[in-house]
Amino acid sequence: METKLEVINSVDALEAINRTEVDIAISTARAYPRNMEKAKEEIYKLATSSRETAEACFYHLERKDKDGKKIDITGPSVRMTEIVVYSMGNFNSGFRVVANDGKKITAQAVSHDLERNNRVLVEVSRNILTIKGYTFSEDMQVVTGNAAGAIAWRNANFKNIPNAVWIDIQERIKKFIVGDGKEMLKRRDSLLKKFENLGVSKEDVLKKLNLATVDSIDAEIMIKLFGVLTAIGEGTSSVEEVFGTVPVKTDSEDLQDDTPETDQEPKSKDQKLDLK
Repeated sequence: METKLEVINSVDALEAINRTEVDIAISTARAYPRNMEKAKEEIYKLATSSRETAEACFYHLERKDKDGKKIDITGPSVRMTEIVVYSMGNFNSGFRVVANDGKKITAQAVSHDLERNNRVLVEVSRNILTIKGYTFSEDMQVVTGNAAGAIAWRNANFKNIPNAVWIDIQERIKKFIVGDGKEMLKRRDSLLKKFENLGVSKEDVLKKLNLATVDSIDAEIMIKLFGVLTAIGEGTSSVEEVFGTVPVKTDSEDLQDDTPETDQEPKSKDQKLDLK
């Protein structure tokens, strides 16, 4: 008796395997649904596990709209995204670099809420040319690609997670960051010290804020400044851009143009990889 071998198309087989894996993941997620109240409490608990973690939960950017008017953009950081996605559970998300044309790098991120079977795809581009038209080194292109991917991942997940889930939690986190009474004064001094470590004096900060004295820096302004530090760490802004040595960028829906153009590429990998 002759045995016949059946030839299976490798592409079809791979698709079948992937489809089965997704189906199993969705079934498992629905069998063990998330507890929203526990998830919210875990978000707060993790975000406030240390002062440094809490301070890195938000970013703040200054941009120009299409009419040239300056606007403020504040939102959850990459670190905050990690906390929310982890606490929510039943999510499958990630990113990859999909294009590099020598002028910009494009990263693509996907967020799949397995329990709801809701999938979001987001792309973010980053410039890899200096203002003089020179291309970043190979190492810095990798760093820029990772930064673009992390930001795309953040945007995809927060398009998939309703604001109502965590909007009240962020106010509690902000209160934890600032503190009150003497503790608030200590944290304000610590905040200004962080800017000094970046080469920004107390006077430069006050000038940017149009304030006369440090005592005028209240809780709301402190949150804004912590957000500025996080945006610099994420690579969506820079010291030069915030404090006026390069123009403020025009806003875009997915913040594709947030990386400032400078005469030199970033000083070091660590400066870009500190994603908060």
